[in-house]
Amino acid sequence: MAVDLKAALDRLADTQRRIAELERGAWSGASRAAPLVTGLACLLLERWPDLTLAQLEAELMEHAENLNLPKDRQGAGRAKLSPKLWS
Repeated sequence: MAVDLKAALDRLADTQRRIAELERGAWSGASRAAPLVTGLACLLLERWPDLTLAQLEAELMEHAENLNLPKDRQGAGRAKLSPKLWS
C-alpha cells in the first residue's frame, strides 16, 4: 500500500495555514469556541453515550482552564479534554 506523502504534506500545510488564520483573529468568541466544544462533547458522548446533558456540561466545565480574564472575554475558560477519556 503506497502512501501519498505529498498529499499528506499538503494537508498538513493547509491545516497549519488555517491555524495561523485562527490565531490572527479570523475567529473569536463563540464562533471559535462552538466547534471546539462540540467536538469535545462528541468525544465524551462517544465514550459515555448515557451521559445526561447536565453531566456533559459538568464534565466540560470541570476541565475548562481559567485564563484569568474577565468572564465576558473567557467564558468558562479554555476547553480541555477530560483525562478520563484516556483511561
